[in-house]
Amino acid sequence: ILMTAAQFGVIIVHEGIHGLFFKLFAPGQKVKYGFAKGMAYAGCPGVYFSKRAYVVTGLAPLFFLSLPSYLLLFTVSLGRPWGYAAIAGIFLLNSSGAAGDLYTWSKARKLPQDSYWLDTDTGCIAYVKE
Repeated sequence: ILMTAAQFGVIIVHEGIHGLFFKLFAPGQKVKYGFAKGMAYAGCPGVYFSKRAYVVTGLAPLFFLSLPSYLLLFTVSLGRPWGYAAIAGIFLLNSSGAAGDLYTWSKARKLPQDSYWLDTDTGCIAYVKE
């Protein structure tokens, strides 16, 4: 029960961080949250983002959730097996939840810096100048 609750908590915070960064880079736009094809998502459908903005938004949850939990593994949880297991679980849930974000980053890094990304209901479309 605790692991299921932790999983839902991590998903909500993970997608919330995406949403915060979408609002940061597109302040006047509405962020859409949902669940489709077995995955939770946050997006700004119909909005164009620079490559930098899209990559930062995509990797933000990995950085802002995984880095602190990784550091906590070696500080707060020392000598506390249950604390270690809980923090490791959160780290692993967030990291595995970022698989799609890492896939998008792997594609984005191969494109020119001046490319633009259109967020859609089902993913994104990259546009590159010819």
